[in-house]
Amino acid sequence: MKKIIKLYLSKESLNFIRNLKFNFIGFIFTFHLRFIKKSFFFIPHHHLKMMVILMNLIKVLDKLKIKYFIMSGTLLGAIRQGSFAGKPGDIDLAINISDLDKLNLYLIKNKKKLSITQGPIVKDGTIWMRIKKETIDIVLFHNSKLNLVGKCFCYYKKKKIFLKLPKNSFIKRKKSNLYDTPIYVPKDYIYVIKSLYGNQWKKPNKKQYIWKNNLD
Repeated sequence: MKKIIKLYLSKESLNFIRNLKFNFIGFIFTFHLRFIKKSFFFIPHHHLKMMVILMNLIKVLDKLKIKYFIMSGTLLGAIRQGSFAGKPGDIDLAINISDLDKLNLYLIKNKKKLSITQGPIVKDGTIWMRIKKETIDIVLFHNSKLNLVGKCFCYYKKKKIFLKLPKNSFIKRKKSNLYDTPIYVPKDYIYVIKSLYGNQWKKPNKKQYIWKNNLD
């Protein structure tokens, strides 16, 4: 039967059927999560999965009294379109390195409870781990004489750079939204986004899911 279907359907039609099946299964498996918030009901299933992981991580940070803000692609999506940018491929956060030991100890002790499938690993100025097979990157900012400095990947230069922020960045944070859910962003979030994505950051480099166009 499968051979017959392949003979009579175009490649585009087969891809459409596969995507339809994938999205339907994803919707069913995340159905119970769609009732957490009204705004979650119709978002793509992978976005929903990542959003729930992020919310659970934020609960941990709040419990440990660790101040954070979202970074990189997570920040870009929140500011530009009120959702994750792209698939998304990972979740990006930032904390002060002074909170590293406290957070790392908690993550190691609660791996099963938090569904951590790999890590946590501290490497090259970042905490890396996988939760439910999804990648989490937490940039560690450290104090220099004048600034907070964190090593972040610059997407338009295709390399890591040292990003400098004011020393009070974890105190004077601002709030943005992901799917109508309040979330902390850096005070100088436009500077951060331009530093990592360049001046054309407002234009997605390919077609993406748009929750809201925040730049109208």
